[in-house]
Amino acid sequence: MMITAAILLDAGRSFAVPVAFTAVSVLTLYVCLRKRQGIPPGPTAWPLVGNLFSMGRQSHLILESMRKTYGDVFSVYFGSTLVVVVNGKAVEECLSTHSARYSMRPELHTTQYILEGKSFAFSHIAVSEHKRYRTLAVAVVKQLVNGGGEKTDVAVKHGLQNGTRHSSIEDRIYMEAACMCDKLLETSDKPDLKDEILQVITKELCRSAADMLLGNTLSEYELDEISRVVENLRNSNEAIMLVNFIPAVRMLWRNGLQKYIQLTQSLNRFFERCIRNRKAQLATVSNGHTEDNGVWLTNGVDCTVKFWQKLKNDPQYEESRVMKVVADLFGARVDTMTVALAWMIVYWSTYQAAQERAQKEIDHFVKNEKRLPRYSERNQLPYTMALIMEVERHCSFVPFTLPHAPVQDTMLNGYLIPKGTMMLISMRSINHDTAVWDSPAQFRPERFLLDQSGGFNSALAEQVMLFGAGRRRCAGEALGRMQIFLYSVLFLRKCTFRRSDKDGHVLPESLAGISLIPQTMCVSISRREADGSKNTEP
Repeated sequence: MMITAAILLDAGRSFAVPVAFTAVSVLTLYVCLRKRQGIPPGPTAWPLVGNLFSMGRQSHLILESMRKTYGDVFSVYFGSTLVVVVNGKAVEECLSTHSARYSMRPELHTTQYILEGKSFAFSHIAVSEHKRYRTLAVAVVKQLVNGGGEKTDVAVKHGLQNGTRHSSIEDRIYMEAACMCDKLLETSDKPDLKDEILQVITKELCRSAADMLLGNTLSEYELDEISRVVENLRNSNEAIMLVNFIPAVRMLWRNGLQKYIQLTQSLNRFFERCIRNRKAQLATVSNGHTEDNGVWLTNGVDCTVKFWQKLKNDPQYEESRVMKVVADLFGARVDTMTVALAWMIVYWSTYQAAQERAQKEIDHFVKNEKRLPRYSERNQLPYTMALIMEVERHCSFVPFTLPHAPVQDTMLNGYLIPKGTMMLISMRSINHDTAVWDSPAQFRPERFLLDQSGGFNSALAEQVMLFGAGRRRCAGEALGRMQIFLYSVLFLRKCTFRRSDKDGHVLPESLAGISLIPQTMCVSISRREADGSKNTEP
């Protein structure tokens, strides 16, 4: 909590702070005690800060331990803000059974700066408005996954055979993964490669997301700038939490808040520039380029422009908001894929036997088919799929959904949840539910294999929650699942990952945020010389 200490130290230099602290403390204590009536139980909250200082840097584990004391539904205070934490069977109630009741986002100070408050994923907007723009985002992703990609012979060239629309997007992802793999192989031989690995992954994902979603090829300078912004925003989670929940921090930490605002503004300008550039390019070609007349839509902006042409006469839609859908998808892709790939590397390097078994399975497929597998063939690689799903389940690197809020006062497990209350819904509790998973704390990919046939147990895999559920389910899920599989196959085909520290059998601790980041990555990466790889690799 170094940031927290620095903020409070600065505050202590002001004569007015003791008086303000006393006044706010009394008010906070009064509010907390008054709100306790009828709401879920929870630990006693401190004046002014609530339970924030109890969270530490592994808040997901702290909240998990509180569940043992207070049950599946309990409450904490972040500052004077009531937060309800939902676990276990109550998660299904919120996300599936009565999804509509809990489909709002809470109103947080910093979300007004994300895409100028026009983010369908983060912003506190009407439920009906969110539904419209989320539906549009899902349609854009579906267009990319099922019909996107540039019509070239590249799929044939790199072993995906027929050059169909579907294989084109997969070939594009394979080539992105191959480029990232080559960059990872260039990382220096240091004890802890965490910073270098995260920088490579973030930069290469920004490069590919700008191309696939925004239709822009970035220069190295632009890539360095935008990846730096993304990394700085990722590292600001702890301070932003204080800004959201302790209003006084906004005045006491003005420089830090201003830096955050500048970072979000830089990101907003980047999105606007990329979208403007791509729209200008589209204007120079025939109008048919954005229609289904045989010329393929090559990226997210193309798809969004196509949909806008059909929606522009509908007063319910704003063009600026429609175009920001791809910006939301950009952010989700870069953040989720960064942590997914980082943790995959950590787990592969820690569990060598599992890595080697998956590599042999991939090698066998490539030897027989003379090409890399397509996503539709994933069940032909049952152990590889089992390994991916077990990392997602065991790590739960996105432990909570983005915050939800009830659209009206409602009852959950017999407790009152006031309208607009911030709710943290634990996906980790689903992934570690002892009613579903035998010995959930154990890492065991074999749990996803069918006993008799050894095939992949897709029904059990559906129990793993990574992309949420219900009305707020991640709009980019289809693309995300495809990318995690294809990147994993390419990485395991080309590289071997080993732990380089003496605690190589122990997983590193994680740093909490929207997504979890490995605290260390003591990993060595070497190139594999797989038989026949020259003819099948991108």
